[in-house]
Amino acid sequence: MFRPHVCQRCGGAFSANADMDLIGEYDEIEIPPVKPHVVRHRRFACRCAACGLEAKAPAPAIATATPFGPRIHALAIYLKSFQALSYERLRGLFRDAFGLKVARLYVGCLRWRWCWKAIRAPMRRK
Repeated sequence: MFRPHVCQRCGGAFSANADMDLIGEYDEIEIPPVKPHVVRHRRFACRCAACGLEAKAPAPAIATATPFGPRIHALAIYLKSFQALSYERLRGLFRDAFGLKVARLYVGCLRWRWCWKAIRAPMRRK
C-alpha cells in the first residue's frame, strides 16, 4: 500500500491510522514462468546369476509414442493450423518459451495425426 507519511506543504507527519481516501489502484500483470513437466522413465536390465540370461524390464508405454503430452499437441496444432506459424517459428517458440527441442518432422507428424483422428472419428461412430 502506498500512503503519504508527511504533508507536502507543512511537513506534518500523518499517523498510521489517519483517514485516507483511495485515489487510485494499479494492477501489475505478469505471466508466470512456464516450464514443461518432465517425467523420466528409467528401464533396467540385469543378468540372472543362475543361468546368465539378461532380463529386461518391460518398456513403458511412452517408449512407443511421442514424448509430448496432449497439451503440447493441442498448442502445436493451434499455433500451426489457426495462427499459421511456420514450422521454423513454431519450433523456435517451443525452444524459446519452453526450452523444448522439437524436430520439424515431429510437428508435421503431429498435425497429420490430429487430422487423421478427426477423419476417423465419424467413421468409428457408425
